[in-house]
Amino acid sequence: MSRGSTALLFAALAAASPPLAVTAKPGMTWAQAQAWLAGNPAVLKGSVRRETGGGEGPGGGRARVLAGSLTWVYNAPLGSEGRVLSESYLPEAGGAPIANVPAVRALLAAMYGPDVENDFAGARLVASVPTYGSSVVLHFYRAVGAPFGFELDTQQVTVYAAADLAGAVKQAIRCAKSPECGE
Repeated sequence: MSRGSTALLFAALAAASPPLAVTAKPGMTWAQAQAWLAGNPAVLKGSVRRETGGGEGPGGGRARVLAGSLTWVYNAPLGSEGRVLSESYLPEAGGAPIANVPAVRALLAAMYGPDVENDFAGARLVASVPTYGSSVVLHFYRAVGAPFGFELDTQQVTVYAAADLAGAVKQAIRCAKSPECGE
């Protein structure tokens, strides 16, 4: 096969192949998060917005996401450098994500693609931490070698960069001991 026909073959294959899932991760800037959300077909058009912290920090970003038959509220708190700390999803109609693993898998597949969904499916529980003065228990999961860690409870699903999961567990343990919990 000539060099020109090889190039045409690769171009045709690339055009026929489905696009790779756009990936995002905690740690990106809000501008990067906005671009990622805008390119994700699960995100409802016109729902992406930035919220100010009202003098209590840099705020965060929000959007509405449709995954399977559920609509979720996406929340991305921003750190002092304007970077996404984590990404959490709250079912708009209520319901406990911890009790609806198929819905969580559909959400992760819609937002991050099948690799992250499979990471979640193969993840192991690394910690369960009760919250102070509440019956809510935070469950932290991670698959070995996976780029993300996950927190599920009765209210939401949170996605962390794998490197940040241990810090989230430590923070949860610290907060479980006191009603005065700082970030």
